[in-house]
Amino acid sequence: MKRSLKFFPLLFITLLISVSSFSMPNVNILTWWGYLSAPWEAKIIESTCHVNLSYDQYYATDEFLRRWRQSRQDYDIAIFEDTAYPLIAKEIPHVASNLWRNTNNYNPIIRRRYQARNYPENIVFFYQSVTGFLWNPKAVSLASKDSLVTMFKKAKNNLVVLIDDPIVFQKFQYLGTGKKSLSLREFLKIKQNTKIFITNSYDMLYKKTNFAFSYMWSGAALSDLAHANKSYKFLIDSRASYISSDLLAQLNNKPGVVCVANLLASKKFLTKEQNYTYYFSPYANRSNVEQPFFKEVYEQYINNLSTLHWIKPVDEEKMKRVDRAWKKIKLYLSEKNT
Repeated sequence: MKRSLKFFPLLFITLLISVSSFSMPNVNILTWWGYLSAPWEAKIIESTCHVNLSYDQYYATDEFLRRWRQSRQDYDIAIFEDTAYPLIAKEIPHVASNLWRNTNNYNPIIRRRYQARNYPENIVFFYQSVTGFLWNPKAVSLASKDSLVTMFKKAKNNLVVLIDDPIVFQKFQYLGTGKKSLSLREFLKIKQNTKIFITNSYDMLYKKTNFAFSYMWSGAALSDLAHANKSYKFLIDSRASYISSDLLAQLNNKPGVVCVANLLASKKFLTKEQNYTYYFSPYANRSNVEQPFFKEVYEQYINNLSTLHWIKPVDEEKMKRVDRAWKKIKLYLSEKNT
């Protein structure tokens, strides 16, 4: 009898915990690979908002668009590049939200950019990043006075890694050749004799001895710099460095979703998070930046913020044309690299 009496309360408590766990709402997020993946992030989100968190990750904007269009009804929050916004704007639910209030504390330049875009109240900035060059002094020496073609010539037969983003690379190609239309022909004029990989996931390419440089978002480049443990340098070039922003969209007002969306958009969360991702918070709060190399690039970014250009969103027809040309370039490189 005593055994069974002890067992019953224990079983009852276990059942209560299980019921309580199951009663917590689920919040499903569609986000870039590498965002929200640190253990502390899920812990803070779940304990603060009393939710069960899950997320799907993607590596490139075209993959985001496929997932969004196949199963957007499954997601409560989406984080995506602002260049994709015009392509899905009509598909995003217009939810009554106070999410926009977070933008009142943005850096003034970034706040003006946000206001100029006239986003609905359930969409805010998540992170900003700037394109630039991560380069290996043992293989190449890059300077802001170099033309893009010169940079590739300097790299010789070494390894170059390029961002997997056709809209960004179209701007890059234009600076190199003066041609606005992305094409394999113009790409080959820039390529020279380098061995090129196009990817947003380096697969340790930056650790290879023949790594010359990458043209990449600063967050991805600085993350690789941190893991490489090498004396690489990062160059922000006013000609080739563009700012892009990720957007955070709150897709409904289900229990827990409002809390999670506001937490993710908050200054406190993004200030802590930026030390993990190496992307820039829209609050441009560098006071708590920990890594010296990140602080140095952050200073460059803030000092040039008023003069750097932002990547402009594109319509669907242009996106399709650019994407077709991009796939030809990637196919050519995959055949060359095998």
